[in-house]
Amino acid sequence: MKANVVWSAARNWVVRLGSAVVFFILARILPPEQIGLFSAALAVIAFVEIVAENGLGDAVIQSSRFTDEIVVAALWCNLVIGSATAVVLYTISPLLEDWLQAPGLAAILSTLILAVLLNSISYVPQAVMRRKFLYKSLAIRATVATGVSGLVGLALAIAGYGIWSMVVQFNLFCALNCLIVWRVSPIRLFVRPDFGHLRQLMQFGFQIFLSRVLYFASTRIIEFVLLYKFGPVTLAYYIMGSRITFIASQLLTAVTVDVALTSFSRSVSDLPRLVGMYLDSLSFSTFVSVPVFVGLAAIAPEFCTVVFGEKGENAVPFMIATSVLQAVLAGQALNGSLLSARGFPGYSACILVLQSVLALAVLLPDWQMTASHYIFVYCGAIASTTIVYFLLLRHVISIRFADFAAVIFPAYAASVLMYACIAGVRYALDRSIGDLGLLVATVLTGIIVYTGFMAALYPAYLRKNVGHIWSRKNLGKGAKA
Repeated sequence: MKANVVWSAARNWVVRLGSAVVFFILARILPPEQIGLFSAALAVIAFVEIVAENGLGDAVIQSSRFTDEIVVAALWCNLVIGSATAVVLYTISPLLEDWLQAPGLAAILSTLILAVLLNSISYVPQAVMRRKFLYKSLAIRATVATGVSGLVGLALAIAGYGIWSMVVQFNLFCALNCLIVWRVSPIRLFVRPDFGHLRQLMQFGFQIFLSRVLYFASTRIIEFVLLYKFGPVTLAYYIMGSRITFIASQLLTAVTVDVALTSFSRSVSDLPRLVGMYLDSLSFSTFVSVPVFVGLAAIAPEFCTVVFGEKGENAVPFMIATSVLQAVLAGQALNGSLLSARGFPGYSACILVLQSVLALAVLLPDWQMTASHYIFVYCGAIASTTIVYFLLLRHVISIRFADFAAVIFPAYAASVLMYACIAGVRYALDRSIGDLGLLVATVLTGIIVYTGFMAALYPAYLRKNVGHIWSRKNLGKGAKA
């Protein structure tokens, strides 16, 4: 089991970090207009793939009834829905181009339809491989597809193919993924599909589908608004500024939730123990996540300039806003896991609905604001749902605010001091050592200040959470911070 966890983590890290490195290089080579236009196309494709996958992959993993006949029926269902969505996308792509005022979007979407079709026949095989714990094969698949497609994309960009280098890279990644998955997939194709039991899978999958639509509305609608109101250049700067933040969020969430999820499920009937596990997990989550995101906000000027060059200066406000948002939201993934373990998954769905409504309420009106102001207001609206989450938790597990505050205060206090010290170092050095030197100096300052603050004022808190990083088996035995 431990090997499966390692391979699963490797798969996630390889894809996200590998794609991030390729994106950073491409963003430095290509003009912002092309980065923004391709990002808009990817946002559309992301929604189309939610529809095409329709939650059946997760349903296959969770289903108590698992036969080759049911799997093949799910595969055919995905293929039909994926083909239908591809046809619809091809038909409406010119309308999307006109509506979003993004010349060239239709041609890109028409080409990326290939990725939609390839992915539609890959969802179920990947789900079967996850169900059978074939994580090593999935990790190898991710490494090969990410590496080969990334190198091809970079070569085409250097050769002068512009935006089409990214289109080719994305389609090639999906093609390699599909090819490798089917090469090692344990699915037996030549059986009679069992469509009779497919309805149960689709009912479960529909719940997953709705949650993903709500999550998309709360997190990705901002991209369409920026494109429509400010154009592809502004969207490019937003993507450049927020990319590292969201990658860090995904990776840190995977780590912290992996630590706590099993413990919550096993102790759901023992409320005092469950509360202790939650507080202990929240302590670990904020200890790791908050300084990372506050640190990213603090080093945003140097990071964006070093990674993206001169054009990176325009991405700084977006990186600061999204990093602060993720620092505020640290622990929300744990909240969702806890509510589900207690039998209240609908509460998490309500939070997603609230976040979606707030996002639309903030973004759709024609406010007279700059793009950076839009982002800060949007992030503030999403961050406000943290209060609602706490109220729901207090209702479900009777948690006291004093206990909640006690486990998160050290990380936030140390991170605020860290931010101030980094700003002081930046002011004192005033780029006298260059952007790269200043980036190194600010990162080292952040690490020293954060760990020094913890060691001086909260040594037990520091030892406990550092111990969890090296050995997760003790996590969830109660909060003693």
